[in-house]
Amino acid sequence: MITQSYQRVLGRNPDPGGMVTWMAALADGTVRLDTIGPTLMSSEEFYLRGGSSDTGFVNNIYQAALGRGATAWEVDHWGAVRRARGPEPVLAGVWGSPEAAKRRVGQTYAYYLGRSAGAPEQEYWLPVVAGSGDEQLREEVVVSSEYTQRAQSRFP
Repeated sequence: MITQSYQRVLGRNPDPGGMVTWMAALADGTVRLDTIGPTLMSSEEFYLRGGSSDTGFVNNIYQAALGRGATAWEVDHWGAVRRARGPEPVLAGVWGSPEAAKRRVGQTYAYYLGRSAGAPEQEYWLPVVAGSGDEQLREEVVVSSEYTQRAQSRFP
């Protein structure tokens, strides 16, 4: 998940020292897997990657969280929020949105179950992702009978 977050958010792999730092933080419980992506999005590197502009910053968040660019209205809105209150409320608003949560549900299904999540499944998981986070979603998917059957067929 660390490498996937780096690739999705910063467009690169983590450097070896960064990987060691993240692994240690995960092991001692100071960070959770769910916080790596948003933490990277609040970094100076992420802001600089967007050309140090609101347009680049907001578009990069949209690409990382939603897999699409932001509309002009979204850039204007979230740019004003960033200037007034910093990057954290922008990240919370975009990363925490139902659209982003549904996308993460879809990514989880694709990775663990080898299929896309239907609209009812995405809706079903929204309260879980919003309340307990993506880790709870992953934990429940990997203990499902569907995951077990898929694993048994792949690794008899």
